[in-house]
Amino acid sequence: MREENRWRKEMGRVRGEERKRVVEEYKKTREKVKKILRKKEKRRQQEKNEKLENFRGRNEREYWKYLKNLIGIKKKEERLPEEVQIGDRVERGEKRKEVWNEAFSKLGKFDLEDKNFDKQAYISMKQQVEKWEREKGERERGERTHKRERKCRGRGMSIGE
Repeated sequence: MREENRWRKEMGRVRGEERKRVVEEYKKTREKVKKILRKKEKRRQQEKNEKLENFRGRNEREYWKYLKNLIGIKKKEERLPEEVQIGDRVERGEKRKEVWNEAFSKLGKFDLEDKNFDKQAYISMKQQVEKWEREKGERERGERTHKRERKCRGRGMSIGE
């Protein structure tokens, strides 16, 4: 690095044929420096890969933590905005936390009597979920019966025994 800097300074001082020679020396030195830097970077990358491989399978938590750190994924700092508006209500300071909590406490809750609530969609979804749960229960009962039958046949028994 020092040699590269020395040749660069020299390029500014000399003229003519001497400058051409200095420029050539500078280029050679610059290529040497680049080669050394590429080797260092390659070595650093190999060390990172080895460290990652060492975590893999042994310590999954550290593996993912290290991997996320390598690619720059970090937890974002969660902050409330300075001003929170829910409906017509606008709050600042400590009150905004109350408004924020109130809004999030309503998530996942519904009021069948709310004019904006789609009762038909709710009823349809509820019936579909109930149907799926019944079908799942029937499949599971069938699988248990099937396993019991195979087990009994394997012992040379009939189901009624």
